Amino acid sequence: MKNVARTVAVVAALSVCLCPVVAHAQVTLVTESSGTAGGTTSSGYFWAYVTPGGTIEENPTHPSNAPAEQNVYSVTPASPWINPIGTSTWISFEPNTQPGGTAAPDGNYVYMSNAFTVTAGESFELLVLADDTTAVQLDPGGDFLSSPDYPSAVNCSSVPVGDAGCTASNEAIYYFTAASFGVTSGSSQHTIGFSVDVGATSGSGPTGLDFVLYDPPTAPEPSSLILLATGMAGAVGAAYRRVRA
Repeated sequence: MKNVARTVAVVAALSVCLCPVVAHAQVTLVTESSGTAGGTTSSGYFWAYVTPGGTIEENPTHPSNAPAEQNVYSVTPASPWINPIGTSTWISFEPNTQPGGTAAPDGNYVYMSNAFTVTAGESFELLVLADDTTAVQLDPGGDFLSSPDYPSAVNCSSVPVGDAGCTASNEAIYYFTAASFGVTSGSSQHTIGFSVDVGATSGSGPTGLDFVLYDPPTAPEPSSLILLATGMAGAVGAAYRRVRA
């Protein structure tokens, strides 16, 4: 009976001692999507529109007079879109492209975040919503991200695995580090690109993008939690064996 009591006490002590392992530095908001009705923004740009045939236009509705890089607009979410993440804003190349508003032609709508500083050793968490879907790229010509936390998709057209959708069930969460940008020492400026696809069967549909980037992640990565659980189980087992000896 004493050995059992000792084991329980050791397990409790280990639980207390191991708790700080999952703690980390204060989370910082690096950048997020935002815009206004007038189109000005401090956190991203609409870059280009690529037609289904591959033709690049500067703006799908005003290709002749839009700048190659233009500010984005705030968009008010409507069902099935969920509210924006945290303090961010749903954005689009034009106002009122939310569900029930002005439909956008099929194609890819390319957005780019403002440049932000990446320092060696940093880790990031990126949360993304999009309609219909979006691919996420680190820097122009950089790596495309895949999301380990992407669940089954519903709504927002047929969302392929790995792409962000517009509901709580298909919000994509991406984890990456400074090394993903090629930063292994010092610091430098980088961007994140989003290629938002509209592929409605009618030839047009609602479109929008919402994203938030944190440093470090707001919670441990799933792989980190598995390692932590494995370590705790091993430590408890070793303590139990010592008590029985």
